[in-house]
Amino acid sequence: MPPPPGQNRRTSSETGEPVSRSDLKEQSVTGGLASLSGQAFIFVLRFGALLVLARLLQPEDFGLMAMAVVVTSFLTLFRDLGLSDATIQRSDISDAQVNTLFWVNVAVGLLATLICAVSAPGLAWFYDDPRLVGVVLGLSGGLLVSAVRVQPQALLKRHMLFRTIVRVEVASHVVAVAAAVAAALLGAGYWSLVIQYLTMEAAATAGTFWVVRWSPSRPAWSEGAGDLLRFGGDLTGFHLVNYAARNADDILIGRVLGAQALGFYSNAYKLLLAPIRLIRRPVSNVVIPALSRLQDDGEAFRQYVRSALSRLVFISMPIITFTFADADRVVAVLLGPGWEPVVPIYRILAIAALAQSFNVVTGWSYTALGETRRWFRWGVVYSAFITFSFVAGIPWGVHGVAAAYAAATWVILLPGFQYCFAASPLTLMDVWRSIWRPLTASTLSAAAVILGSQTVGGAAWDESLLGLAVNASVFAISYIGVLWFLPGGPSFLKHTFRLVTSYAFPDR
Repeated sequence: MPPPPGQNRRTSSETGEPVSRSDLKEQSVTGGLASLSGQAFIFVLRFGALLVLARLLQPEDFGLMAMAVVVTSFLTLFRDLGLSDATIQRSDISDAQVNTLFWVNVAVGLLATLICAVSAPGLAWFYDDPRLVGVVLGLSGGLLVSAVRVQPQALLKRHMLFRTIVRVEVASHVVAVAAAVAAALLGAGYWSLVIQYLTMEAAATAGTFWVVRWSPSRPAWSEGAGDLLRFGGDLTGFHLVNYAARNADDILIGRVLGAQALGFYSNAYKLLLAPIRLIRRPVSNVVIPALSRLQDDGEAFRQYVRSALSRLVFISMPIITFTFADADRVVAVLLGPGWEPVVPIYRILAIAALAQSFNVVTGWSYTALGETRRWFRWGVVYSAFITFSFVAGIPWGVHGVAAAYAAATWVILLPGFQYCFAASPLTLMDVWRSIWRPLTASTLSAAAVILGSQTVGGAAWDESLLGLAVNASVFAISYIGVLWFLPGGPSFLKHTFRLVTSYAFPDR
């Protein structure tokens, strides 16, 4: 196994666990909170950069970038090939195997770069904009650069060095934003956005190699690499069918209902999922390596999942239910006038998001236990079912698509759990015990906000930031209060508070 980053590289192919189980809890807590705080900082940084660049560039500059990203986003699915998770998931892995996976990632990244470059003229023809040729060619280089860091970054995750990962990510985003703003001030126009992307990828790759202190040897095939590739191939297969399902609604709405309907739907979707992904992604990055170390201990696996899932929904469920209850103000404050049709769409999609807030546990289980072939098979069924729901809902317009999606998400939830848990130590009761307190407290608090809002009238209040802040405060007080009076609530809140303070004040 490759040595912990920062140590001298071993020449032997030793095996073992990168993180001892005695340190697993501490690493999970500090890593999870570090990832959350880092992602929050990056979110604020990127939002601030958007505000600045929006004043330096033209709207068509952003539109041009969005057109080009259609190609790069799809090819990014193949860049990793699921091999970073393969490195993280294995209980033991040799240096030779990591080296093989590194060169496979580089080869796939090179192929993706070539495909992206070749597609540039076709995309420019499709959109009738010759500027896209240069933009796509420029972006294509980032695919190869990012593929080079897949395995070094996987080693950092395997050893649960999440603070190190966060530092690299934050630094690369700061450098990229600075480069983009400087380029825009110098009159680079849409090339500023290309420069931002390439700078971020280059800085992240250089920073990752700097901290991991790992370097590949010459390309060679290692024993056991085939199993790792099969693991990654199944994972990639799932992501592909899931990607198709997640984009089928946009394609269908745009084709049948037009650009305006798609604009309302896509912005409702993005507005809802942005904060959820901000929480879910870093938590999953921490949970999967930890569960991979526990895959041979069913009881410890279950206990860890219950603890991690309860803390995840403790944050995500109140966000979903509060924004559902106060959607009018959320949309008015964040999007401004003219976006009122987003409100009912947002509320319908929030119903689906509530299920997705805890359905993430199946992905944890499939990946940590190496059941990616099973996940891929379920992904085919799930994607077909969700896509069918979009088709069934389209006769009723954009609200019909959203409602059909929400209904389908809940209908397929239980079969999805049952299929996953048939090859996992987890049970439905583990999920219920993890979510029932936040679910109860969130639902009752949302009801309190809705009832309270009905007692206050006035359009100015309805659209004000003050009204949103007051309702958020009412919701937060109600949420904590309900949790406190639920059975086991005080100990749950105290333990969660200790986890946060142990990270914020490690010397106390």
